[in-house]
Amino acid sequence: MLFFPSFYRDHILTDRIYQNYPHLPKILTGLSIANFEILVISPFERLKVWLMTSPKRISLFKFFREHINSRDITRELYRGTSAVFYRQNVSWITFLYTDGLTKAKFREYKQTQDLTYIDLFMAGMIVGLINTGAVMPFDYVKTQKQKFFQNNQSTIDIFITTLKQDGITRFYIGWKIYLIQYAIVAILNVNVLDKLERKFQNYSVRKS
Repeated sequence: MLFFPSFYRDHILTDRIYQNYPHLPKILTGLSIANFEILVISPFERLKVWLMTSPKRISLFKFFREHINSRDITRELYRGTSAVFYRQNVSWITFLYTDGLTKAKFREYKQTQDLTYIDLFMAGMIVGLINTGAVMPFDYVKTQKQKFFQNNQSTIDIFITTLKQDGITRFYIGWKIYLIQYAIVAILNVNVLDKLERKFQNYSVRKS
């Protein structure tokens, strides 16, 4: 996470592009992390949602018993990957972009590079709020694709059908719990990331 922004800034992007789009390394970092994560977490997300939405208590081994002799076991494990793709990319890009932008604005406003824990807490709350609003619709679609009685519509069709039948509020059912979850994670990550980024920058300066 710390290596990618400097790698894109120093070796991929031209000086002109970086000057015009200073937050682009964060966006590219989010894309890199998200797309690597998808390969790892998609099977676990599928199994988790499948078990949670089962109409009765069921063993994980039943999933494999039903598909062990099928050539489609890989397809079943990676069912809903398209929705996971959108969710992970939106989640990481939103988090890293708003993290960098929010802290930059705080530093600009306070005219100092040293942010207090209160500053980082407030930045984390903002990041968590934005992340919640951006990710929840994609998380809903992912659940529809991966649940026990899965929805076989395409990701776009699920979006359109849900909007027509239930409106946008359907995507945000349980938003308070999501907000608490994302806010806690964002507050912790914003603080940790800020400390690690500064140590990494100081190390890079000393090394050069």
